[in-house]
Amino acid sequence: MSHRSLQGAYLLIVAAGGYATRAFVLTAYGAKSKTLVNVGVNGATVLEEIVREAQRSGIEDAVIVTSSDKNHEAFARFFDPLGGDPELAEFLKKRGKQDELHTLNNRPTLPRVHFPVQEEPRGFGDAIAHGEPMLTSGRPDGSPFNGAVIALGDDIVHAKIGAMRQLISAHAANGNMIVGVQRVSREQATRYGVVVVEPSPLDLGDGFVGKTAYRVSGMEEKPANPTPNRINGEEVYLAVVGRYLINATDMAYLSGSEGSIYKELDFTSLLQMNARDGNLTAVELDGVWHSVGTPLESQKAFIRFALQPESGEPTTQQQELRAFTRQLLDSID
Repeated sequence: MSHRSLQGAYLLIVAAGGYATRAFVLTAYGAKSKTLVNVGVNGATVLEEIVREAQRSGIEDAVIVTSSDKNHEAFARFFDPLGGDPELAEFLKKRGKQDELHTLNNRPTLPRVHFPVQEEPRGFGDAIAHGEPMLTSGRPDGSPFNGAVIALGDDIVHAKIGAMRQLISAHAANGNMIVGVQRVSREQATRYGVVVVEPSPLDLGDGFVGKTAYRVSGMEEKPANPTPNRINGEEVYLAVVGRYLINATDMAYLSGSEGSIYKELDFTSLLQMNARDGNLTAVELDGVWHSVGTPLESQKAFIRFALQPESGEPTTQQQELRAFTRQLLDSID
């Protein structure tokens, strides 16, 4: 049987290296990774948002690919802030700062995390290839990974069902490489990778929890003249969200002689190859996506998550921020 079990394990690979040249203001001019920028709910970092999404998607093992040993230390501290700084724990206890201790002890984390360093900026595909040893070796109990879910360090997706879980449910149905997408305007399509899909949605069965799925026939990287999809008589542009799911064979392409690891667009060539071979599925994600690679996009995300509750009624803080924002806008107008 070719269908994969949703109970199988998946590895998370987070691309958290690179120079992030478009976001120098956000990263203190390169002093920290874009993944550590505070743009999420209650000021959470992108990394915290990604880890929380992974938790909700049943993922326990992760590879965080960094660009230096110094960044590695910052990420390691995120996953174990008190163990990495015992003086901080003692200080908080002496001062009776129970709320702060509670916050640290209840941050999202994962049981097993590795931090390989991409020593040269040789592109996204090369960064992902640093996860091959863990993907190949499998879990500590000897069981294999069904595949690897990839999260870009500058993309946040808020959804009732985690974006990673939506991709995993598609992979369980057909075993293809999976890419998350969302609808954008024609002008926005020129800023992202976009996919060309077959117009009829795929039937992935009752276990599929994404919005819609399509077979991908082509891939364009930041096209000046993007190709529209015709879906239900409507012109639709599907931008690639920073969420992917790859198989071991895809990883072998990125790390082996067949891959184009010296090119910045090497990962795009993997997408194009799978699309050509009929092995690429696009999942239209059910949720809210923010790419936070620039100061403006980060500000948009911060405002949304500061004002909009994840579910239910707004918190007291959100109500106060909403009132302040209305007053500010009235004064500007």
